[in-house]
Amino acid sequence: MIMYNESPAIYAVSSKELWLKQFKISSILILFLFIGLGGCAPIAIQPKNGNILLIDDFSSNLNNWTIWENDAGSAVSYFQQGLVFIVNIPQYDYISVPNGKFGDVRIEATENKLTGPDDNDFGIICRYQNEKNYYGFIISSDGYYGIIKVKDGKYELLNSKSLEFNPMIHTGNEFNHLRMDCIKNTISSYVNDIKLAEVTDPDFLNGQVGLLAGSFSNPGIAILFDNFLVLEP
Repeated sequence: MIMYNESPAIYAVSSKELWLKQFKISSILILFLFIGLGGCAPIAIQPKNGNILLIDDFSSNLNNWTIWENDAGSAVSYFQQGLVFIVNIPQYDYISVPNGKFGDVRIEATENKLTGPDDNDFGIICRYQNEKNYYGFIISSDGYYGIIKVKDGKYELLNSKSLEFNPMIHTGNEFNHLRMDCIKNTISSYVNDIKLAEVTDPDFLNGQVGLLAGSFSNPGIAILFDNFLVLEP
């Protein structure tokens, strides 16, 4: 059953394809997402050094994540003991955030693509002010990554001019472990325990944390997140 919360953070991003990467993979429509999807379970949350500020295995909605569904079949919902993002509209990003506002944090989560094209983007966000102002660490199912800044609704890639490929990113439907450190004005990104990029930016020093997933030209994407962890660095 789809659960509803406050209004979702949904916004068109028709310009993001200009500075990211061009895709030629055809889309795969989601016909019945909640029927017959299987796969291996993600790695369970492991104890970490440092104070745990927030931990969520998505077994309940105690942290009040933004949950919704729209007429196009897009949704953010609980599914298979995780949080699933379904993106059925091209050139859109969807965001969900739990309760809580933080300063310096280390954020971790696991993810895997359930279905859809590999030309996608998904990841972790920090210093979230609203849907038009935040930092994000994104990867794609075809092995690209980047640290983004969204300010006043305008996208900027902070670590390079375009998304960069890295073979440490597991592609297709394989699981990835994501980590994003937001400490003072430094933002670092890791995938599968390998550091990918580090940047500095002074604009946002605190805010909410959360998750995002989106499409480019081809929609029909479903990304499942699990084991969300926020630590005091």
